[in-house]
Amino acid sequence: MKADLVKRLRGEYEIPVNDGAGPLDGKDTFTRTFPVPPIHTEAANAIEELQTMIYRLSRHIRNTDTKPAVAWGMQAVNLLVEVREMDEERYEREVK
Repeated sequence: MKADLVKRLRGEYEIPVNDGAGPLDGKDTFTRTFPVPPIHTEAANAIEELQTMIYRLSRHIRNTDTKPAVAWGMQAVNLLVEVREMDEERYEREVK
């Protein structure tokens, strides 16, 4: 996913400075902000929430050897519960 997608959904665009005059205040881009419909803000929030969950799951998987097995397993179950609560119907369809 492009790193700037959430920013663009929020109406923030990085515009390159390409007028031939060189960087503006030492930067080769400037930011323009545009109004956005509420659905864009909702989508940006949902993407950030999903990205946060992906990183939490990734960190947990990566740290398999740093916790006792029981503690690791209990945390895994808690993370799975959080994922299921995001969309129970899809969870049942995709994960089980």
